[in-house]
Amino acid sequence: MTTRGVEQDTRITAILDDLRAAGRRGFIAIVHARIVDPESASLIEDQTILVREERIVWTGPSELAPDHAGAFVMDAAGSFVAPGIADMHVHTTRMGQHVLRLAAGVTTTRDMVGDPWLLRLRDAIAADRMIGATGYVMGTILADRPLYGYAIVVRTEAEARAAVRQQAACGYRAIKIHNNLALPLLDAIADEARHVGLDLIGHVPHDTPIEHVVQSA
Repeated sequence: MTTRGVEQDTRITAILDDLRAAGRRGFIAIVHARIVDPESASLIEDQTILVREERIVWTGPSELAPDHAGAFVMDAAGSFVAPGIADMHVHTTRMGQHVLRLAAGVTTTRDMVGDPWLLRLRDAIAADRMIGATGYVMGTILADRPLYGYAIVVRTEAEARAAVRQQAACGYRAIKIHNNLALPLLDAIADEARHVGLDLIGHVPHDTPIEHVVQSA
């Protein structure tokens, strides 16, 4: 990363800190909102949402809303309230992506190639030390060649099993494989992943039948 990139990420981190500090806690009433209902593919007009300690406790027509004296009131007239979006395939490389995701309504992400700094970021968000989408971080990709430096290289079955155990101990949510992976290594990774209770995700290795990969995973 360039010096300019580091400076940009530092400024964005400060913005995220400010957003977190400005966030409301306790009792919140969002009034006169349009609720986007994905189940019926419709808009429900003039709704009130009551939130206590970050939990939605009531929704319904504003005219029927329970007493919410003492709540911080957010007038959402003309605005929309929708369920958070889950983006199930992201590759986080810069802090600015967190701001863009939140602005787009993304509240949950699945990072498909993990790194230790992503684990620290995930934990900071979960502990409310930083604002950002709830993150699920997959393991650093496993392959039998470097792949320009972004893969963990395993060349023997013992190395493959050790890599799986290490990723499980670090707290990754799944083991990711690449299509550059010999069949014996795939089988060792899949077997060890079952032992540690992690799913196997990623690419189908070259010259390996899809049926075999599905059964292994």
